[in-house]
Amino acid sequence: MERVIAFIKGMRDSMNILERQRKFISPWRIMYLGEFRSYLIRRAYQTSTMPLWFKAKELVRTETNCTSELVDFVTVNGYSEGGYAALAVAASMANSGVQVIGAYAGAGPYRLSSSMLLEGARLFDDGTYPRDGQYYLALWGSAYSSTNPDLPNYMQGQNLITDEHRSEVVKWVQEGLPYRQINALIPDDNPLSLANQGFADFIRMSLAANNPTPCVGYNASFVGVIDKICDALIENDMTNHLEKEARYPINLCHSVEDDKVMYSNVEHLNLASNPFLSHDAVSGDHSDALVSCFLIYIHFLLSEAYSTSPVQFSENCAIAPVHRPNQ
Repeated sequence: MERVIAFIKGMRDSMNILERQRKFISPWRIMYLGEFRSYLIRRAYQTSTMPLWFKAKELVRTETNCTSELVDFVTVNGYSEGGYAALAVAASMANSGVQVIGAYAGAGPYRLSSSMLLEGARLFDDGTYPRDGQYYLALWGSAYSSTNPDLPNYMQGQNLITDEHRSEVVKWVQEGLPYRQINALIPDDNPLSLANQGFADFIRMSLAANNPTPCVGYNASFVGVIDKICDALIENDMTNHLEKEARYPINLCHSVEDDKVMYSNVEHLNLASNPFLSHDAVSGDHSDALVSCFLIYIHFLLSEAYSTSPVQFSENCAIAPVHRPNQ
């Protein structure tokens, strides 16, 4: 982590140079109505970021007396949760008519309804999931446990966290406990004891049967038990978007040694199915690989493809010019 911090500090001057011509919007800790953290919920990242984009466009036009404006060309970047968020925001930008000239996502949990469930359950049951990353279970679990009314499993009796622990885990996240404190509160001998046991057993059965897509084509006996959880996860899974829907350049950077957000999130994608999709495999654990992935994005920002993207000036402005009093 010290290497990551030193790297980010060392890149400050480069980012300041880029900032002179380009503006960056960096939403962080997405909440639902300012109360519940909406972790890995696609719509939450989109509905929180798009208003910032439109407000920024309005602000630039107003503050420059309509002599300039933000162009409808964007790049999006993020790592880990931010990698997932970058893809969600890029999709929303593209659907709004904005041209995404590059979406750079690093180490994101894209395959929520398959790889994340299967690999996560296996590592937790084996006792090999890193202790310092177990708070992810609380973040993901609380978001999918009737705290966000937009999800199909909201108040359906199918929460990702077991009823016994739901209020407790949601409180950890809602109160913003430090990640180290959340890690210490999760039972070290059996972290999955916090999870909905019917769903946890369903995933274990899928592992035993070598079923790579547990939330697709399950037995009818599971309807009313896990179907709404699966619906929520499939709705927020990025697999279909990456393989079929996206029509703008996407680069996925992921370490083959990632110990927290498993490489299978990229490895099991059909990368050849979408010509707009590219992939860089790097090394290092989840924290260290951030440096390599961020460098790939910086290289793009310093490239000719980015530096020659258009600058736009307004000829007509629908916003009244700002008249400032004499100084």
